[in-house]
Amino acid sequence: KPTASGRRLAAAVAGPGEPGLVEVFDFNDKTGYLTNARTRQEATFAGAYGLEFSPDGTRLYLTAGTILHQLDAGSLTTLATFASPAELGALQGGPDGRIYAARVGEEHLGVLVAPNAAGAGAGWSDRGFFLAGKRAGRGLPFAYLQTPILPPSLRIARRDGTCNE
Repeated sequence: KPTASGRRLAAAVAGPGEPGLVEVFDFNDKTGYLTNARTRQEATFAGAYGLEFSPDGTRLYLTAGTILHQLDAGSLTTLATFASPAELGALQGGPDGRIYAARVGEEHLGVLVAPNAAGAGAGWSDRGFFLAGKRAGRGLPFAYLQTPILPPSLRIARRDGTCNE
């Protein structure tokens, strides 16, 4: 997932029986290089699935099972966790500045009403958006793309000066 500015990219990785992993990179849209990799692996990230940056890029949200994690986007320090009785899937920022969370099998999406704020100030609502009798799956439509990043290739710069393409 990119930040709204396109200057950072994040990835969540989860394997069966493995602790989940979150990675954040700085992204140079002129060169296509990913640099300054930050990685955090936690048992509580097991089943990591959804990722979304806050509109201002200071917070990173991650779903893992029934937990929504709020991380500092720069240091990947946990700022808060929010629990849901339903399994959480994809996260998607909306044009209204809120972040929406799929709640698997449920008739409501979870909503972060103020995702730029730290902790409880983010305003997590487990049943924030009614789906008019429909039930959510794991994903959400990608109808609102914050930042169209379509580079011809990505290069990951290593500390020794070499790079992957």
